[in-house]
This record gives sequence, structure tokens and C-alpha cells, in this order.
Amino acid sequence: MKEHMTGIGGAKFTSKYVPSSVLQVTEGDQNLELAQTVVMMHKHGWESVRGSEFCQVEMDAIPDVLRVYPTRSKIQFQSSESSKV
Repeated sequence: MKEHMTGIGGAKFTSKYVPSSVLQVTEGDQNLELAQTVVMMHKHGWESVRGSEFCQVEMDAIPDVLRVYPTRSKIQFQSSESSKV
């Protein structure tokens, strides 16, 4: 984490674009990292988010995994309890 925040070491993307803050820290595996990265790309735009397998500094096109939904769309989840109205 320290390497990402200081811009020294860590990923090339965070060396070029030093993060201004930490939004969330969660323990998990590579699958969770990928899922969280995709959610953050939807929320903040794929141009501004990197993580998991999306670690290139320059990305020229929207990642295929995001083509299923419009970018910057709000993903809403409904629990089974709230659907019993």
C-alpha cells in the first residue's frame, strides 16, 4: 500500500498517477480484486481505475468485461428480502 501511495515502487500506473486517497481496503483473493476493480471501473470510469489484470498505464479501449453494461452506470443489487413486498 505504501508503495502505491508514495508513487515510489508499486504499480507503474500509481507511479505516474499517485492516488489522492484510499477508498477501501478489503482482505480477499485475486477473484475479489478483479470483481472490485470492475465495480470501481463502472463507478469511476475505466479510464481512471486500475487493478487486478487491468494494470496497464495506457488503455486505449474499454475492457471487454465492461462492454456488457454501459460505463459509469449505477449497479444496483436487490436482496431477496426487499423483493418480498
